[in-house]
Amino acid sequence: MAQTPKRSAELSRSQFNRRQVSSAASIQGVRYAPVIPEPNPEWHYIAATIYASLRESGQSDFYQSSDWALAYSLCDDLSRFKREEEAHDVAVARWMKWHEIDPEDRKEQGFHPDFAPKIPKGGSAIKLETVMSGLSRLAVTEVDRLKVRMELQEPSDPEASAEVIAIEDAKKRLGA
Repeated sequence: MAQTPKRSAELSRSQFNRRQVSSAASIQGVRYAPVIPEPNPEWHYIAATIYASLRESGQSDFYQSSDWALAYSLCDDLSRFKREEEAHDVAVARWMKWHEIDPEDRKEQGFHPDFAPKIPKGGSAIKLETVMSGLSRLAVTEVDRLKVRMELQEPSDPEASAEVIAIEDAKKRLGA
């Protein structure tokens, strides 16, 4: 298994400098304001949560319309997968209940007396892997971001910065 890249603060200076020098120049283009599709209100809550979190995450500062379209498509697929899994789980529980009920009581319980309920297929593991791979390409997790050398920094607090400056000025005046 490949080792997770370290944040630049965790690297020794020589490693950090080598990384800076070894990075290839990128092709430059024009950055346009992205069109962000509204989430589908019918999505599974997990897919909706992931999509909403992308809007609030720092890596989305780099997203263009095509990235948002991909995120929308992936969340749509994830939602469908989750719904299929839930339908499968409900059907399995219903099937198990059918087998526990006395055959004479099945009709009263809303079951066919002779035929067990069918169990639909659950979500495809390959579909889930495809969704997870796509989310990885959007640098959704910290590990994904480190792999593409993207580090999100804490936002600077203007008041804290002013406090630090005031403390530094006081130290200079006191000769410390």
